[in-house]
Amino acid sequence: MGHTFKKPVYDDIGKPLYLISTTVDITERKQAVDALQAREERFQTLFDRASDGILIISPAGNLSRPTILSPYARIHA
Repeated sequence: MGHTFKKPVYDDIGKPLYLISTTVDITERKQAVDALQAREERFQTLFDRASDGILIISPAGNLSRPTILSPYARIHA
């Protein structure tokens, strides 16, 4: 999979001479984006189905979000 950039080159009077084209292989980037999206969807499903509240805390001890409760825990709290 690639992303192509094209740029025409013109002479002094504006007549097209040739086209410069560069293709960048984005296969690995696309695969990484797809894998991240799949992980996020799995996390969201787990979160949505959790029967307990969930807090996400950074290694420094800070909350990622102010308060995170799964929908189930919110209804039954």
